[in-house]
Amino acid sequence: MAPSLRKLDKLTSAITSGFVQLEVGKDGDRKTFSVHPGLFLGKALAFESMFSGYFKEGLDRLATLPDDSPEAFEVFSTWLYASVIMRPSYVKNKKEQYDELSDMVITAWFKYQMVALPLEELKEITSYIVGNSSPRCKARDFFAFIWASAVLGDEYTDDVLDPFIADTDFTKVVIRQLTLQISQTTEELQTACDFHCHDEEDDCCGAELEWEVQPVDSDDEVDSDGEVDSDDEVDSDDEVPTPAKKRKLT
Repeated sequence: MAPSLRKLDKLTSAITSGFVQLEVGKDGDRKTFSVHPGLFLGKALAFESMFSGYFKEGLDRLATLPDDSPEAFEVFSTWLYASVIMRPSYVKNKKEQYDELSDMVITAWFKYQMVALPLEELKEITSYIVGNSSPRCKARDFFAFIWASAVLGDEYTDDVLDPFIADTDFTKVVIRQLTLQISQTTEELQTACDFHCHDEEDDCCGAELEWEVQPVDSDDEVDSDGEVDSDDEVDSDDEVPTPAKKRKLT
């Protein structure tokens, strides 16, 4: 397919818009990014307004984002350039662009998040994703997977379901993940590719990034007959209980 003139015009405008700098992170974790502000047009309205008006950031061509992650911003800036400069031969629709961004975020999470999140941070991120994404969003699947692990682990508390209880679609995915993790008998590995939006036949670097899921750590003991001894017996016909309280996501 021949390059789109509209796309080439957009590319020209982007790379001739000069540079702005964004200092992301705090203290020793701070990183400075140089970005063509023309890339923000139509994709990042907050940054577009910040650098196109008479705000201090626009005049100084410098913004500081101390509360943001350099790794997350690197993913975002890569997506900005990939959607305009690296793919000049065809025009992508917004769905394709957002799918690419989602895949990049999941890949970065697998690459950089080496330890489990504190429960409160997990709740905050989950609330944001559930409140601002559609049921088809792969990030919802990924955090349902993380929540299932948290529910089955030591982090469980009575209010652990609160961040997503109002969204029935998300709750169903969590329950499905719970069922899968409870039924597994050996160590299994999830990859970043499992939570990507691209077609199955596409090559994916995320297939090499693995997230280890250990079998459920239970206090039950196995007797000599291979049966599980437990103080609490569970009826297989029992339905999943419906939590009494439902809170609006914030």
